[in-house]
Amino acid sequence: MDVHMNDRGFTLIELLLVVVVMGILATIALPRLGQTRERAYVASMQSDLRQLILAQELYYQTHGFAYFTEDPGSDEFPFSASEGVTIQLSSQNPARGYVAEAAHNRVTVICTVSVEEGDSPGRIQCSEPDGQE
Repeated sequence: MDVHMNDRGFTLIELLLVVVVMGILATIALPRLGQTRERAYVASMQSDLRQLILAQELYYQTHGFAYFTEDPGSDEFPFSASEGVTIQLSSQNPARGYVAEAAHNRVTVICTVSVEEGDSPGRIQCSEPDGQE
């Protein structure tokens, strides 16, 4: 049985070339993966705020024309945010409107919505907190 030099496997140069190509592909793919995750977290916050708006409108109609302004996860207001999302409600006058702020524990972006009585549901705005780039 005659064994030729080419039948032994890959050379060191070929293996190094494969490792370099894999490294280049990883350098391109990993930042995009991080950006995709951040966009998914922001989309989750926006979705939660849309669901909150619908729950608030139902509450407004069935509870004496006042919006709910306490903890959104209570039995009186059965709304639960997605995993990792925190919703804070505030209002100067619950009969007139409210402000809701959504934050996610994996990103620094904050999404807010402001709803005033008589207006169509507010527009959701997302941005970095003040003082951060």
